[in-house]
This record gives sequence, structure tokens and C-alpha cells, in this order.
Amino acid sequence: MWMAENGQQAVNDVVRDLNKYHVIFMDNQMPVLGGIDATRKIREAGFLHLIVGVTGYSLEEDVTEYLMAGADLILSKPMRMVVLDMLTHVKVHGYLSEPGMTLVADINSKTLNWLRNL
Repeated sequence: MWMAENGQQAVNDVVRDLNKYHVIFMDNQMPVLGGIDATRKIREAGFLHLIVGVTGYSLEEDVTEYLMAGADLILSKPMRMVVLDMLTHVKVHGYLSEPGMTLVADINSKTLNWLRNL
């Protein structure tokens, strides 16, 4: 797990190696470059894996904007552990390196603890 200090740093790191990460949790409220713009740039660079937009806004237009930028799904803050637990058991075909691989391989207890505090 790696956590960017800001949206531009996230873009730079992901673009440097498009297969380094299998799942990105992108917070909407990031300094330097917001999560929606960072998501758009990462997608434009060719990132094909899962991007989960995380936002405190739940208005339909905010969610739509995130999805249009390339997020695969949106989670509202505060994130509920039941949602994270479900994510760790969902099979995501076509995003991870092996079809049918579960996210539990990518989300360990340290990551879950970090996500709890978003």
C-alpha cells in the first residue's frame, strides 16, 4: 500500500508504472490536484485497473462527474466497514492481473485500518 500526499503525486506515481497498483482509492478532496482530475489523468495515461472514487459529496452530479472521469465506483465518506468488507470479497473480472482474483489479496489489515479513518 502507498498513500499519495496529493493528487498530482498520485498521477505521477501511477503513470510511471501503470501495472504497479491493481486498485486505487482516490479521495475527491486532495491538495494540488483533486481526485476527479487525478482520476481523469490516470485513465488518459492508460490505467486499466479499478479506481474507487471516495467522496464526502453524494449529490448525483458529483457522483456522475467522478464516473465520467473514469472511476469504476464511488464510495461516500464516512466509509462503512461493511462496504469495505464486501469489497474485499468481490471478484473483479478484467481489472486485476488474473481474472477472478479477489480484492482480499490486495487489501490487507493495514489498508483496511487506513480506510476506516477516511
